[in-house]
Amino acid sequence: MFERMRIRKLLGGLDSADAATREAALRAVKAKVTKGLSDDEAGILLAEIARPWPYPIGEKPVDAAVLGCFVRGMYPGAVGAALTAFPQLSNEGKSELIELLGCHHDPKCTAGVISIVQKHAATGLLPKLPSSAMNASNPARASVIFPGILVALRSKHLRMTAMRHALAALSKGAVSAQVFRDHVQDIAAILTENLPLAKQYQQPNVKRWDANVQYHAVRHESGIALDLATYLADPKLLSAASDWLELTDPYLLTYAQLAILSLGGKPDTRALYQAAASAEYRNVLYEGLGRLGRASVFPTDYHKVGYFAESRLVEWLSSGFELGEAPDTIEVAGAVRHEESGKAVLSILFRFTHERTHPGKILTGAVFGCDPSDIVLRDSGSAFSSFRAWEEADMIGHLRIMFDESQEFKGATQLDVDQLRREQLL
Repeated sequence: MFERMRIRKLLGGLDSADAATREAALRAVKAKVTKGLSDDEAGILLAEIARPWPYPIGEKPVDAAVLGCFVRGMYPGAVGAALTAFPQLSNEGKSELIELLGCHHDPKCTAGVISIVQKHAATGLLPKLPSSAMNASNPARASVIFPGILVALRSKHLRMTAMRHALAALSKGAVSAQVFRDHVQDIAAILTENLPLAKQYQQPNVKRWDANVQYHAVRHESGIALDLATYLADPKLLSAASDWLELTDPYLLTYAQLAILSLGGKPDTRALYQAAASAEYRNVLYEGLGRLGRASVFPTDYHKVGYFAESRLVEWLSSGFELGEAPDTIEVAGAVRHEESGKAVLSILFRFTHERTHPGKILTGAVFGCDPSDIVLRDSGSAFSSFRAWEEADMIGHLRIMFDESQEFKGATQLDVDQLRREQLL
């Protein structure tokens, strides 16, 4: 009785209309939790928190700290009581509770995450699904938790997160495609729903497909759904994936073609050529075809070392160390044939533009030390960029600035684009 009175007094300020009073009460609760609670005190505190409150409990993530102490095992009935309290928590508290439950391998915690998702996925009460709640790196746990998590595929504001985690788990081998057998139609529904929206933004010769905010969201979600279809390999997805070949966006064409081939469909010449023509997605297409054992359908016109070097440079420029995205335009400018460690190699130079960071300038990049026999550059070729303005006659000078000022380039010869084409290097 005395303990209940103390807990109620501790929580007394939480239902105050005065924000300062509520904040003071939250600080007091946090201090109490930090010091530790007995099982009796924890049970009383949870029972009190689980009741409706006139204001959100957690204007700060203190509510998560309160619930966290029970999830960590301080109170035997913690999980059930925490689930009861879930609707009363702030967004931060809800996310933190899912995170805390997801970190634990206790079956009750796993069941708790599933229960939350199943009950609240479509209600807007779930702000996000943290990665630790999925824990896809643990196959035994993932096989238990994923059937419940995948209910989020039916929630428009959570399905992107659910698909990302599903892809991560499938690619790591943490779960088998069988776990998703009840959700194939959910993936098909996402593809069918997004297709008309994506079609509105298809145009020829687009420099930057993600420039439109509305299209960026649809594009990204649809690409993930198509990639997921590739891993699921369920024939029921073939029709939904095939419809995406009508588009012109190379990103979506790449993942649509890979999905179709994995689902038993046929290669589409136009889609393959358009995807292979994109420096940004060429390597994605080639590697994806290789995983499916269909590398032979990659367009031969683009199966040349110069094109794979172009893709290597675009990957480098897209990293956070450089532009953070693909350049607006890029083209081969020439090459230098020279010796490196006693071996004849090719360093290929490129001109590229990026208006957002370097307006009006033509910049320089290179892929150094390409072995011409290593066409897809598995074991050779390092990308460099200097953001130095391009100078037509000084290719060796560009390489020295980007790679090594002391490099002598003994016996070096410069090759222009026509020479590269004559030698089938481009």
